[in-house]
Amino acid sequence: MPQQLDKLIFDRTAADVAQLKAVTAKLVDRAATAEEQAAFLAGMKGAYNDTDLNRVGAAVAYLTARLGSLGYHVNTMPVTDWQEGDIPSPAQMAQYLANIAALRDRLPYVAPDTPEDMEGLTYQEANAIEEILYTLEDVLEAMQAAFLPRQANTLFMIAGGVFNHA
Repeated sequence: MPQQLDKLIFDRTAADVAQLKAVTAKLVDRAATAEEQAAFLAGMKGAYNDTDLNRVGAAVAYLTARLGSLGYHVNTMPVTDWQEGDIPSPAQMAQYLANIAALRDRLPYVAPDTPEDMEGLTYQEANAIEEILYTLEDVLEAMQAAFLPRQANTLFMIAGGVFNHA
């Protein structure tokens, strides 16, 4: 898996969210330990912040380019320069999800649905966003593997049809 996809997170749990809430409450009460403060600052799995937005943006950029190299044009506008403290606008988040939907819908495969919006994002929806991107790479790898048998430097599809490549 390319490094843009290696760090995708799609195994968040209710326990991750509960841990985040507990640490946040301790931070508000000024009762958090140094270890809890460090974990919070490093980015806890139960949160969704600039590091998540940038990780997904990098994966969208990679997959958009990868699909383009295979002849599948996808119109996306990924952002990869979110900073701590940035507050994304509703329009920016709509584009963020539109990028995911455009990639998801470009190839036929079964995957989670793209969330409708980012308002009240659940850990399941956050998982779905990143799982879609990870699964898309698996589909692309499987498609390319299906075209591996060669004859006279021309790719032959397993079903017997000829796929000429440039």
